[in-house]
Amino acid sequence: MRKRILALSGLLFLTACIGSQTLAMTAHFRTEDSGRKAQVIAALERVLERRVYAIEGTIPDTIIRGEGESARVTVPVDEKESKEILAAQLTAPLGFRLMIETAEGEEPDLTSEEFGSFSDTGITETVIDWVYAGEQESKGTISITFTPEGVTLLKPLFEKNAGKRLGLFVHGGLVSTYVIREGEDDKDNIVITGIPSSDLAQIFADDVNVGTYVTFTSIP
Repeated sequence: MRKRILALSGLLFLTACIGSQTLAMTAHFRTEDSGRKAQVIAALERVLERRVYAIEGTIPDTIIRGEGESARVTVPVDEKESKEILAAQLTAPLGFRLMIETAEGEEPDLTSEEFGSFSDTGITETVIDWVYAGEQESKGTISITFTPEGVTLLKPLFEKNAGKRLGLFVHGGLVSTYVIREGEDDKDNIVITGIPSSDLAQIFADDVNVGTYVTFTSIP
């Protein structure tokens, strides 16, 4: 009887293993600063946990190993379809675009049925320094800081467009608008308030930071 029980236990173990999948990818980091890289890896771990949980309802035991400009990322999932979905999400470009409300008579670069037309400013994720999540009066806040090149693009935008709306687009969709106020000529960052919760603010910050600093390639 004992042998039969052991054999059955082994069969159950094999059955459980058959459905398991592991996504392996190389993460390439757009920073040589060790402190910033540590921040990016921490954000990446949270992003992977959230995305796998959204797909399968479980939190994976993610492993990120490597030094220098790249690292090997392995993420266990239960289903092949989950692996494919996660790989597609990680390799999709961030598509961060800061756009200004189009002036009357000008040709827009993008039009939203709800919010109107917008024109490119040249500000993309390539000039983001870091996105910080916070909380104010029980609401979430986001502070987007920029590199020196980004600040050079941002300041004249605020000087010339008081009263206009800035549109923040990510993955091709409008996620927020910001009205430029008079007297913001020295602006070197953008703060968005009134986000429903600090958790949502953190999710946004992690997604943008990872999309800004990490690109992924598949490992066969």
